[in-house]
Amino acid sequence: MAIPTLFRRLVLAQTIGAFALLLVFSSVFYVERNRVVARLTAQRWAPALRAAAGLPAGADNPPSPFTLHVRDQRPDGAIP
Repeated sequence: MAIPTLFRRLVLAQTIGAFALLLVFSSVFYVERNRVVARLTAQRWAPALRAAAGLPAGADNPPSPFTLHVRDQRPDGAIP
């Protein structure tokens, strides 16, 4: 097997680098596109789902079955 020349090694390195950049940018584009489509779909279906759940049409924050407890003070011995 012949030893590849410097030119061939550089072309191979650039090809691999270009393919890696293409893979990274396409995956970022795909993920961001899915986030935007999900947000738009949620905005479109939210009124129908609120109506199906029996909530008022203008309810921005529907009542949650879960309660969030927020503590204003730190417990004793907490590190600030």
